[in-house]
Amino acid sequence: MRIDFFEEFPDKDLKKAKLINFNSTIYIAANSFDDFKKYKKRLKEINPRLEAAYWPFFKKSCWISPFSYTVDLKKFIKDIEEKNKGKKL
Repeated sequence: MRIDFFEEFPDKDLKKAKLINFNSTIYIAANSFDDFKKYKKRLKEINPRLEAAYWPFFKKSCWISPFSYTVDLKKFIKDIEEKNKGKKL
C-alpha cells in the first residue's frame, strides 16, 4: 500500500514532513513552478524519502479541468514552458 499526501497550504518549513517515516509523494500546492521548486528542495532537505509533486494553485480555478478559467490555464502553461525550455515534459 502507498500513502501520498496533499499539502494545500504549505508553510515555509514543511514541518510535517519530518513525521513521515516511509516513502511517499507529497503534492504541494504552489502559485508558480518557481515556488514549487523551492518547496521541493526544502522537502528533500527535511526528508529524503519523500518525493514532491507539483499541484498548481490557481487564483480562480480549483484545479486543472474543463471548468478551469482560461486565464489560469494559459498562465500555468506559459510558466511550465518557460521553466522547461528544451526539456521533455
